[in-house]
Amino acid sequence: MDNLNVPDYITLYKSDATITGNSYTWNIPQTYYNSARGSICYVSLADVIMTAPDTEEVVVLLSSSQNGATTKNNGSVLALLSQSVATGGGHLAYNNNEAINLLIQARPTNITLTTTTLDNTTYTPTDAIFVLKFTYLQVKEAIDNYKDTEYLLTHQF
Repeated sequence: MDNLNVPDYITLYKSDATITGNSYTWNIPQTYYNSARGSICYVSLADVIMTAPDTEEVVVLLSSSQNGATTKNNGSVLALLSQSVATGGGHLAYNNNEAINLLIQARPTNITLTTTTLDNTTYTPTDAIFVLKFTYLQVKEAIDNYKDTEYLLTHQF
């Protein structure tokens, strides 16, 4: 029988964060997570609403991950938000047709998100609510996948 893998969701309100410039940090109690899960997981942005009247695009970055990076060395891109005719009024839309899944250690006690503009300048939205989705990996499956994608040295010198 296959294991049922039900993700955890955490809703982060900007108003509850510790704010430093354009970075927002939340302290997350372990009771928010299901403790009967594996030790690694993917985190993705399930949804977001952001009031951003003075910009048309925003980049949301997670402080770090095991499978993501930027050439600016400022975290891993979690989402790209844009203003459209449909949203208008200073609200940004999240096009999550293909969610970005960042590999992290499960059940983080701190989550830090940063918002920037497309040219990597500091951006602070008026208000924001982020919904993060944590999808846990079975330990054996994760090890097997790692071994399957490991670079093998085929020639010895």
